[in-house]
Amino acid sequence: MPSPTFDVAGPVTAVPLLGTVTAVATCPVGSTVTGGGYDISGLGTAVVQETFQVGNTWSVEAGGALLLGVTIEAHATCLPLT
Repeated sequence: MPSPTFDVAGPVTAVPLLGTVTAVATCPVGSTVTGGGYDISGLGTAVVQETFQVGNTWSVEAGGALLLGVTIEAHATCLPLT
């Protein structure tokens, strides 16, 4: 039987060279977040400092991009409530 969970991707967010940024993905009304993850893109790399749940949102805090153009996209794993 296939899993009833589904993935929601947040907006692509630029990772700064200095400081941090928080990327978020939010499960829609009628579902709840059960976990999540992230994708990092670009020619460089970044440091993911933490990932955490806040309410119905999966958040990823990252910073320290080694090159300009590094982005992060948070993903929430959502479970329908009905």
